[in-house]
Formats: sequence, structure tokens, C-alpha cells
Amino acid sequence: MRLDDNEGRFLGLTPYPVWWTWYGAAYRELVEPHLDPAELEEHSSGLFHQAGAHTVRRSKLPDPLPADLRTHSARRDLARYPVPVRPAATIPPGLPGWP
Repeated sequence: MRLDDNEGRFLGLTPYPVWWTWYGAAYRELVEPHLDPAELEEHSSGLFHQAGAHTVRRSKLPDPLPADLRTHSARRDLARYPVPVRPAATIPPGLPGWP
């Protein structure tokens, strides 16, 4: 999923949870308190999160992250691509296109 706009500005996290996610240093402090430590691998450059031991449908994944970190779909049908998105309310400083 493309999460930048036509000017290269990062728009935020996906509008839904995913099974495997890499959170770089910019997101670490924002997401770590909301994630189960047993599901995290810590690295010097960020966090790897695996939401459970086995893959499951997206609709079955828990969504522990605050909604303000996620982009918001401009339509309800997320199965069709490309999915237009509106920027997240909270984007860490220093990401492409943001101060």
C-alpha cells in the first residue's frame, strides 16, 4: 500500500492492522507502549511486531494502536486498490515531507 502523497510526504500507518510490521525509530516511542512485549523484537533501528504466532485475516487482528497514528481510508472498501487515504493526525517529526 502506498502511504505517501504525490509530493512524497509520508501519510502515516496503514488504516488497518497488519500481521508483521516494522516500526522505525520515529515510531518506536509512539507504538511500543500499546504493543504486547511478547510480540516484539527490539533492534537498534526500531521494532519488529508480529501480531500472534500464525497469520490470520486482517479483520481478526487486534488493533492496539491509537487511531490518530493511522491513515484513514477515503472509502470503505479497503480490498480494492489503490486505496486513497487521508493523513494520520499524528506523524512523527523527521519523516519525509514533515518538519
